[in-house]
Amino acid sequence: IAVECATTEGAPTEAPTPLAQHASDDDDACQYVSVSGTTGQTSREGTYERVGECAARPYYECLDCSASDPQFIWYTGSQWFIGPGGCGATVAGIYINDAVGDLAALTGNWAESPFTEEN
Repeated sequence: IAVECATTEGAPTEAPTPLAQHASDDDDACQYVSVSGTTGQTSREGTYERVGECAARPYYECLDCSASDPQFIWYTGSQWFIGPGGCGATVAGIYINDAVGDLAALTGNWAESPFTEEN
């Protein structure tokens, strides 16, 4: 699964810029994030726009996902999540552990929920 910073809507950067650990609206965190390459969660693929903060990290909403419910990217505890739950939820269709909370600097593999795409 590829989750990459994008410089403008739908255009991934060549080298993602790390997100600030404590982001604010005037920092250099990614304004857009592109999600692609899922196998069972394709309705969550698309371009996400930064719409605020969750747990002092950037919070994103999908602009063009095919899921019936709005989709978000958020940080809670020590994990990033992608799904309909939004800020504070701990269940989502796609997730990854990240003790630092830096979305763009992540290494490792995102996991997909074994449930249907709408969970």
